[in-house]
Amino acid sequence: MKKTILLTMMASVSFIDAQEIIFRENFEKGFPGSFTQNFIDQETTWINFGISAIGVESPLKGTNSAVFFNGLATQPVSTSLDTPSIDLSNGQVILEFLYLQKKKENGTDNTLSVELLDEKGAWQKLLTLGANETGKEEKIRLPLTDYSKNSRSAIRFVSTQYRTESANPIVLDEVVIYKTKDSPAPLARNTDLLYPNPTKDTFRIKADADTFSCEVFDSKGERVVKMEKINRQTSIDLSRQLPGIYYVKINTGKESVTRPLIKN
Repeated sequence: MKKTILLTMMASVSFIDAQEIIFRENFEKGFPGSFTQNFIDQETTWINFGISAIGVESPLKGTNSAVFFNGLATQPVSTSLDTPSIDLSNGQVILEFLYLQKKKENGTDNTLSVELLDEKGAWQKLLTLGANETGKEEKIRLPLTDYSKNSRSAIRFVSTQYRTESANPIVLDEVVIYKTKDSPAPLARNTDLLYPNPTKDTFRIKADADTFSCEVFDSKGERVVKMEKINRQTSIDLSRQLPGIYYVKINTGKESVTRPLIKN
């Protein structure tokens, strides 16, 4: 999808139930549930699934979902849903959630950023999601301990609306953070997939597979590169892109993971 950075797309079967649950919220008992809502810009709000969920036929799961929509915004506005403190210092910790934002013709997508509180007390942006090209919900899986080992971390979902009534609402549901009892898959276990990193122009991917696909997204979630059936010797060119942080999604057919890349 063009404006979505997927850290891992999950199959329909989840293994969450076999793991140690750290945090779980499905909004069935009300909103914001176990989250705390914070207004970042002018006052906006997340709401229970309901009449304001224009362009959404039903909750993503159960009888309620969290929905962000504000047709009265007079400027770009953001609000966040924050988890309580979570411990990332021990074991492999995974975040999973359901996400939907249907594309609106001639509109400007809202965005949902997933951010992690790092050891310095700063919010680190892990990914940014825009509209789903398929128009269907997606399950996102993100390995949090790839980014931080902070024992007093937290996750927040930051929704931003850029233009009044220019996009369909963001819908969020079934947010789960859990500690896996299994070793990470080979691709996820490799913390040195991209080289050189940082890079000035080109880089390669050291995936343990004969061939794989690659997509590169900028910090706004725009896809800038898409390549199919490449290998470890393939050079991926970012010479036409501006300096900054990019996200490289690698898919071997058996496993999918995304890693940050710095372009100087």
